[in-house]
Amino acid sequence: MKKGLLLLGLVLITIPCAAKSFKALYSDEIISAELAVDDNDWVVLTIKNNSASPIQLLADKSYYSNVADAMNTLLVPISDQYNPGLKVVPIPIPSGRTIVQKFAAPAYISYKKGKIDDIDNWTPRNKKKITTALFDFEYEIDGKVVHFSFEGNKFS
Repeated sequence: MKKGLLLLGLVLITIPCAAKSFKALYSDEIISAELAVDDNDWVVLTIKNNSASPIQLLADKSYYSNVADAMNTLLVPISDQYNPGLKVVPIPIPSGRTIVQKFAAPAYISYKKGKIDDIDNWTPRNKKKITTALFDFEYEIDGKVVHFSFEGNKFS
C-alpha cells in the first residue's frame, strides 16, 4: 500500500514538471486571440469575436512555419468531421462569441475506421525551438480577409 501511494505521489509530481506550455497573444479591433502550445501533438487557438458582425476563421489558411529550417506546414482543425482528403471549411464565430479550436499538422495524424487514432509529436518542445516558430491564421469579416500570426519570440 505504501509503495502504491509513493508511486502515485511521484507520478503526480513528475507530470506537472514534464509539461511545458508556451502562449502568445494577438488582438486587433475585431478579435482577441491566444495560441497555446502546451502539447507536443497540437496547438490550441482561442479566438473571441469582439465585433458586431460574424466572422469566419479561414481554417484552410492556417500554417506553421519553422524559420530555422524553412519548413511550412499546413495546419488542420482537429475534429471528428475532418478526414484526409476532405475540404477544410471556415469556422464561423458569431458576434461576441469565443471558440477554442485545436490544430495539428495533417501529416502527423493517423486515422482508424474514419476517426482520429493518434497524433504524433510535431510542435516545438522547448524555449529554443519555439523562438523559430511562426503560426499563421486568417479570418474574414464583411468580405475582408485579415491575416494574423503568432511569432515564436512572442511566446512566453
